[in-house]
Amino acid sequence: MNRHSDPQPSRILVIDDNRAIHADFRKILGAPPTSDDGFEAAQAAFFGETTTKVESGPAFAIDSAFQGSEGVQMLRAALEEGRPYAMAFLDVRMPPGIDGIETADLLWKRDPDLQIAICTAYSDYSWHEAIAKLGHNDRLLILKKPFDSVEVRQIAHALTEKWALSRALGLRLANLEVNVAERTHELTVANAQLRQQAALLDKAQDAIVVRDLDDKIEYWNASAERLYGWTATEAVGRKANELLYIDDSPYREARSMLMEKGDWIGELRQQTKAGQEVRIIAPR
Repeated sequence: MNRHSDPQPSRILVIDDNRAIHADFRKILGAPPTSDDGFEAAQAAFFGETTTKVESGPAFAIDSAFQGSEGVQMLRAALEEGRPYAMAFLDVRMPPGIDGIETADLLWKRDPDLQIAICTAYSDYSWHEAIAKLGHNDRLLILKKPFDSVEVRQIAHALTEKWALSRALGLRLANLEVNVAERTHELTVANAQLRQQAALLDKAQDAIVVRDLDDKIEYWNASAERLYGWTATEAVGRKANELLYIDDSPYREARSMLMEKGDWIGELRQQTKAGQEVRIIAPR
């Protein structure tokens, strides 16, 4: 029996010049702690602290960059490896390098699907200035410092899930485009073959007339035009018995025999557009 391997954790890039922030994100979003919950509760009570239990869930793969330019380089490398980041947490202020708003703009230029949460306690940009810089974007959230552990985890789950769904949809659309292109190519080839076959039939010396089961003419080659006088435009779509016979009773009898026994041998009298008689003899 085949066993499916566990899915790879979503990759998250944290860009912040404060190394302590990276430790906080790893504690919140990394593997569940192995320490005893009771000990942590007792420790918090002794120091007069409150504890917040982080909701359980799959761990994320966390990578750290300490300046915006470093984060952009890591994103580029991840894309080249075929292991893109699902989202990034960005600090707004990261002196002396580029700030979070500028970093977000550079990241999106390389990966428009990246989900971003900007972490800020205060900012060199107002929210309106940030929108003016980045545009209205449904891949952007604001996370206020100091942040709550549960809020961070909820944002990470929501944005990485959104990224995964968007990526899956993109792949399906790409596959659909490929299928449509392949089908269009097949139809183009088939039409070309039909045109080639029609060209060959037009070169035939014999008059070739193709009719459906209702006796409607579907094809009328060049020799039929020369023999009967009607052009293909005039003949196609009309009933053959109405076009070629004054009295179609012999034709209907011959057609019935052909449908019943699979063949017919005999002679039919037809007429041209000019009213001349044409005799059609089925070979023995």
